[in-house]
Amino acid sequence: RHTYLASVGLVLIVAFAFNQLKDNRRAALLASAFLLYQVGYLWFYKHPQYVERAQPTVKLLQTVRDHNGPIFLECFPYGHEVVQRALEIETEGRVWLAKMNEEHPHGLLFDGCTSD
Repeated sequence: RHTYLASVGLVLIVAFAFNQLKDNRRAALLASAFLLYQVGYLWFYKHPQYVERAQPTVKLLQTVRDHNGPIFLECFPYGHEVVQRALEIETEGRVWLAKMNEEHPHGLLFDGCTSD
């Protein structure tokens, strides 16, 4: 999580290396290689992690797609503010997060711990 500070040092080293290159083609080649590495890292290493982390929210949004009214959450891996924002964006206010002690006759219970 502390990679941003280390990235400052890396950027300074890369900037120094670019400054030392007199040939623009070599500089373009180095920049292209660096960009290709960064894109590859995000695509092949980080993207699967992002997809895995999004699964509970995606499953929730698929569940409430045809629902109108409150939803009760049980065992969800992320905070209620994340859920509330996702519901606001996806359902445009048709679905809202209710507290477990509230009574709603048409409330939907979503259990994030159950697996398909």
